[in-house]
Amino acid sequence: MFTEIKPGHADALRKDLAAMADVADDERVHAAVRQIGTLHDARHVIFDKVFSHSVGFPGVKDPGVKDWFVAHQAPAGVSSAPIPI
Repeated sequence: MFTEIKPGHADALRKDLAAMADVADDERVHAAVRQIGTLHDARHVIFDKVFSHSVGFPGVKDPGVKDWFVAHQAPAGVSSAPIPI
């Protein structure tokens, strides 16, 4: 994904990404996620929180969100998988 960050949003985006990194190592967060059993709703919050700093992002509930992601995707130069594809 390559997106243009909204003017004045770089610091807020850095703060949101740092907050996500901080909780990634928190065992309480891992325990809560295991109790939920699915990350579907959590993904929505993460996408809305991070991509809301991108120009033109319509939000995850917008019918055009898939088109927005497709328009901003880029092919991976390298890929790795734990099992042969």
